[in-house]
Formats: sequence, C-alpha cells, structure tokens
Amino acid sequence: MPRAAQSYRFGGEATLPSIIVAQARDAFLCAVDELYPEVLDDLLAIGDAPGVPELSGVPSRTIRAWLEGWADAPAGWDGLVEAVQAWARRWRLLDKGAAPQWVLETALFTIAWCRRTGQRFWDLPDWGRVVCTRSDNLVLPPVPVGTEAIRALPAGLRGILTLVLRDGVTRLACFYYADLYGSGRFKRALRKYALSVLRVWGVSAEQACRRIDQTVAAALARGCVPGQWRAERRIVYWAARAVVGREAYEDIANDPNRGVSERRERISPPTVRNQVSEFLALIGLRRRSGRKDR
Repeated sequence: MPRAAQSYRFGGEATLPSIIVAQARDAFLCAVDELYPEVLDDLLAIGDAPGVPELSGVPSRTIRAWLEGWADAPAGWDGLVEAVQAWARRWRLLDKGAAPQWVLETALFTIAWCRRTGQRFWDLPDWGRVVCTRSDNLVLPPVPVGTEAIRALPAGLRGILTLVLRDGVTRLACFYYADLYGSGRFKRALRKYALSVLRVWGVSAEQACRRIDQTVAAALARGCVPGQWRAERRIVYWAARAVVGREAYEDIANDPNRGVSERRERISPPTVRNQVSEFLALIGLRRRSGRKDR
C-alpha cells in the first residue's frame, strides 16, 4: 500500500501512473543531459543506425505494446531493443542489473520523438506528464485583490494562493492539485487564517477543506497518489553524477553544488548517499556501490 501523502519526500511506494514519479524521472533525465550530453547523443545514434524501424509518428501506446509483446512489431524491432538495452547498461541506467521498463520505454519514445520533430529532447511516455486543469481544482474562487491587500495577507496563506489575470484584472484564487501537493499544508493555512479567508472570499475554512477532501478522493479514484515531490535540484544532480558519472559519494560531498550553483561547501558523504538512494528508489534505478561509498 502507498504511504500517506504527507510522508512523501523521495521514498515510498507509488501507484502508477503517478505525476510525482514522472516529474522525478523527467528531472533526472534533464540533469543527465546537462551534465552528460553524450548519453542522449549515444541513444539518438542508435535510432539513426541502418535497419532500425521507422518510429516517427508512432504513439507511445504502440511502442509499449510492441515492447511488451501485445502486438506484432515491425522488422528490426528486436535488434533496436537489444541496442537500447546495451545503451542502458553502458550508462548504468539499471535496476537489479537490468534496464527497467520505464528506461526502455523512455529511450524508444525519445527516438521516435526526435525523429518526428527534429528536436533534441528527452520525452517520457505520455502517462502522468500533465495534470489536467479542471474546475474541481478550485478551492477559493478568483476575487479582485489589490497589491496592498495581497501584501496584507498572512505569508502562510499567500503560499497556497495563485494570481489570476482575468479581463485585465488581477485576482487571487486557490487551486489545489492532489496529484502534486499534500493536503496538510493547504488545510493548515486555511484553518490558521480562517478569518482572512472568510473576509476575502466569503468561504469558511471548513468549506474549503471539504473541497480539498473531495479533490483527494477523486485523485485516489483515478489511481493517483496525492503528495508532493520536493527534491532540491542538486539532489537530482547528485543522482545523475552517482549513476551516470560513477562519482563516489565522497567526491560528490566534496563538491555538492557542481552544475547547480557556484557556492562552495562540503557536506557529509552519508547525507549524499541517503538522499541519492531515496531518490533512485523513487524513480526506479539502483546504483552499484564504489570504493569510496563505505
């Protein structure tokens, strides 16, 4: 069973498809591309090799069906999959010594995407990438609020609000997406500043909290796990450096901000190890320990 929404950071199980896992994997691949662009170069070279089936315009569901044997694949498909598996092993994108399903799907779909668009871009399969904007995500309706009135609101309340521009008028509203956010922070802010909520929106805090509960129930019914992925950007880079770059945790700890900022600092290797391990568990990868990882 998945853990409660508020317990999410990186670890824990997730019921897929999940926007949390999709975003984490997307961020990891972007970090890999920034630090090690040769990984995507190597993959796209496989897609351009002779005898590779034409994937341009093939939807992700068809690629998944071919990969899982649900439908007859075109000539050259087995060779392409073997080449992608070898690519995953070469760059250590593995789980228990084998390329996980999501890596294979992403690699094949990226080849199709780049052939179709001519753009150099990682593209995950289409599950979980987009959170739909629906009216039932609205907790507090957009109301016209001046700049001074916005500044007068408590900071804890402002943190859950969204500025909306409609008909040239700035309005303030609260949208809650169960796919992205744990409900605890929203409910605490609404209840703590109930008087401000009632004064500005004419809605009681409990009414707004019930709206959030309804959104959570609908998300669970869709198979989503409410929660929030809050990874620091540098932790994603640590994971890329540890897996693809084969850097030891000690070396990452000596230069933890490489690729992220110019700030110089040192942190403990166990901190890096724990954060990377939790993040990799979330995205479904494993890293073999090195000499300095003890």
